[in-house]
This record gives sequence, structure tokens and C-alpha cells, in this order.
Amino acid sequence: MLVSSKCSFTFFVFLLIFSRAFAQQGLEIKTEEDIQKNINVVCYNNESCDYLALFDWKRTPFVPKEHGRVTVHPGKNLIFSLPGIYAKVFYDRNVSLDLLTGFYIKGRMNTQVNDKIIYLMPVKGSSILVSRTANLDSLILNKAYSDWYSLEFHVKEGDTVFASRAGVVCDVNYGDKIRDAYAVYTNTSTNVEVFHKDGSFANYNLLKKDTIFVKKGQRIRPGDPIGLVDRTYNISSLLFTIYYLDISNVNFSEPLFPQKWYHSLTPGIFTEAGIITDFTQSRECTSSFPFDLMCQELSKKEKRKLEGK
Repeated sequence: MLVSSKCSFTFFVFLLIFSRAFAQQGLEIKTEEDIQKNINVVCYNNESCDYLALFDWKRTPFVPKEHGRVTVHPGKNLIFSLPGIYAKVFYDRNVSLDLLTGFYIKGRMNTQVNDKIIYLMPVKGSSILVSRTANLDSLILNKAYSDWYSLEFHVKEGDTVFASRAGVVCDVNYGDKIRDAYAVYTNTSTNVEVFHKDGSFANYNLLKKDTIFVKKGQRIRPGDPIGLVDRTYNISSLLFTIYYLDISNVNFSEPLFPQKWYHSLTPGIFTEAGIITDFTQSRECTSSFPFDLMCQELSKKEKRKLEGK
């Protein structure tokens, strides 16, 4: 399906993000016994971002109900612990604490988005046209996700894309589209996903496949180079999306529809003219990278390193 620049690929970004929402190769549930003979159920999250874990345990009488839904951070997470007295019951009766079903969704269970964070422009230059994309889902399907928007930065092919905010690279997706004048925007375009401190994500989409400068698990600072802009459908632009997991209105009996679980937001973007939050009308912006904004969310060590650049 061909889409105009004005409607640029929000629908396909949906497919891209949600097709990877259930990625769980790096998560593992284990039952361990500590020195006090307590039974500890732990989740090892070897990914680079938080996940919402939804569990259904076979032996529910032994498991507190609230432990069926929990956020697991990168590293080792204690899901729950059963006192040592239960261990004897388990062993004497040959009871197993089995995970009946379990799946993971990218994001934090109770995301508190930091609305005080100011984002830098992810590209550098003067008079760059920035527009908010039309929501294809609301145009051609329904209005269930009518709050899903991205920002499109119209730049030149080969322009460098920079980190707009500090975070950790949690996914690098290499597309396999054909780069020519007749290619269309698809969910296979090359993009980088970054996980932020407050539980939100940034997606930098439409990058050149062979010019990604970051890797999964890498900590990045505002202004760090991420990759180069590609040319697709005879247009070169960067598609920039901020989104987060929001399960406040989720029907957990419908776990196979994660697109209902996420919301996007339009961040405040710092430009030479000040902070801009309204992109409903396309506007030309000139980038500016003040040092104090580049130091947002950085540790003292990272700030000193940035000062020495």
C-alpha cells in the first residue's frame, strides 16, 4: 500500500512495535532454594528494558494472587518467596510449582511518564520541516488507537540521527526492504528502540541498514549518534515516536491485542526558538543542543565525560 508523506507510516510503526512486544527470548523463570530453605521464584531478565510479566501458576493455593502480574527489570527479579515450611510440604507430597502459562510485554506495569523531560531534536540543522504524522489506523481501520502519532523530520538521505534523550538501546531492528524509488514504508524498515528511565520508549525509524552506530544494551546520552537516515518511497525522513505501556484500561482476557496497551505522546522538543509541543501544523525548526539539556538524567561521571568532549 502506498502512503503519502503526510500519512507517513504510523500504521506500520504500530505493526513493528507490537510484533516485537512479546519478545521474550531473554527472560527465564526459575525456582531456587536459598540457605534458609525458602523457595524463591525468580525471573532472569537478560533484555535491556523492563517487561510486564503475566503469570498463571498451576498451584494457585501456594501463590499469592498479586504475583500473577509484575514488572521485571533487567537482571534478577524475585517474583515471590515461600517460607521454608512450604518446602517440606512440597518435597513430602511431591508438589511442583509449575508455570501454567506466562508471557511478557515490553514496558513497565505502572509507567509514570516524566513530563518535565525536554527532548532534543534527533537531527541537526536549520529550517528542518517537522510534522506530526496522520494516524493511518484511525483513517482506514477504526479510531481505537486515535492517539497514536509520530513526528516526522524531513531531512536529507545520509543525515545523522542523534539520541534525543538519555536511555539504553533495547532493540536494533534491521530491515530488509529494497531501497529504491518505488519502495514503500513497511514494518521491516531499520529502526532503533531506546528505553528511558521513566519506562517510556523512543523509536528512531527509517534508518540505513548498514549504518547503525549503536548496539543493543548500550547506554546512550543525548546527542550521541545513532545512525543515518535512509531514503524510502523516494522520500528521506526520520520517523520519531515516543510511547509507553499503559494497562489502566486493559482487559486481561484479551492478551493477544497488545496494541490497546500502548499510548504515544508528543514530547516537548527543544529548538532554537524554544520548546515546541504542538506539531499539529507542520513547522520549520532549527536544532539547538544546550549543554544543560544534554546533561538531563546523566550521572556525575557521564557529565564529566561530556564536559571533556
